[in-house]
Amino acid sequence: MTVAVALGYSGRQISLLVVLMVNQVMVSMILWLRSNISGMQYLFLDSLLSVADRLVMIIICSFLLWGGVTQDPFRIEWFVWSQTAACFIVMCVALVIVIRKGDVSGVRPDAGVLKSIITAGFPYAVVVFAMTLYWRIDTVLLERLLPDGAQEAGVYAQAFRLFDAFAMIPVMFGGLLLPIMSKELSAGNNIKPLATTAGRMLLAPLGVGAVSLASFPDEILDLLYVAPATGAIQAFIFLMLALIPVAIIYIFSTMLTAAGSFRLLGLITIGGMVLNITLNLFAIPSHHAAGAAFSALITQAAVAIACVVATEKTMFRTVAVKSVMLYLFMLLLTFVAGRLLMLLGMPWMASAALQFIAGISVALTFRMIEPLKSLKLILERPDST
Repeated sequence: MTVAVALGYSGRQISLLVVLMVNQVMVSMILWLRSNISGMQYLFLDSLLSVADRLVMIIICSFLLWGGVTQDPFRIEWFVWSQTAACFIVMCVALVIVIRKGDVSGVRPDAGVLKSIITAGFPYAVVVFAMTLYWRIDTVLLERLLPDGAQEAGVYAQAFRLFDAFAMIPVMFGGLLLPIMSKELSAGNNIKPLATTAGRMLLAPLGVGAVSLASFPDEILDLLYVAPATGAIQAFIFLMLALIPVAIIYIFSTMLTAAGSFRLLGLITIGGMVLNITLNLFAIPSHHAAGAAFSALITQAAVAIACVVATEKTMFRTVAVKSVMLYLFMLLLTFVAGRLLMLLGMPWMASAALQFIAGISVALTFRMIEPLKSLKLILERPDST
């Protein structure tokens, strides 16, 4: 709120911010409740809850847009209040599930326990705060550093929305892995096979998908928007490629979190935050939205490398040079396949689909994806007892 006042936000913006702050509290409450549910190994239920608030919000907004309940143009306030209603509903549902599944008979606040939780959780809070800043500060900097900042922030948003949506895949992946890895480490078990299989399950498909999306920026933006901005095209390419280091971050940062290496993870994320802000200060004035997207790509790549190095220094070696070269080879073949299909004059949707299939085929051929092994790992997950 202090930052908002210092930036000169108006009364309407302040009122929206207050509601968004309440929403953020409920989102945090949902995450906490979900951590209890996933900790009890109800992973499918946790996956449903991870998207439930967005689903409820989509339903509410659909009624407001097309349900004939109002003739007024859609307002941003309705969007924010829809989020409030969705978060409240899902929070209540998650609370009921935790009470029933966890046999909670009562709540007795304990000041000593609360103090220990806050003390132990503070490093993790620093990590989340730093990650949030370097994920979201670019829009604010675009608005403040450029004369037409609000418009340029909108241009960046056109490219960022799809990145934000696809980034939920590694986010959910990390949320599912954390309780399993924590439990395995606390039991003294080796999590290297789990980490290796999880990396293969996530990195190969997401890498092929990212390259396929980056190959058709004009067509995808034309499909998403009535009048996509020209400046969003280059930003879209950089942001799609940034999905690859994002996936790496959520695999390796989850391992560090499960091992309790919060101090090290905090230093990495704070470094990422400083790097991102510095890059944006130089790149945005000259390259606008594309500069912000390039800064995001460099920051995510740097944080990913730091997480990999930290994991190998403090835990065990998981990355081989041969595997990295093979992964880059798969991405290169995926890109080349897309280019060749475009030169043949095929419709872009067919080209994109065939490009994705070609990339996945390469991954399967070189056993970068092992579906049967991954399925076996999921089915043999530790029982909640």
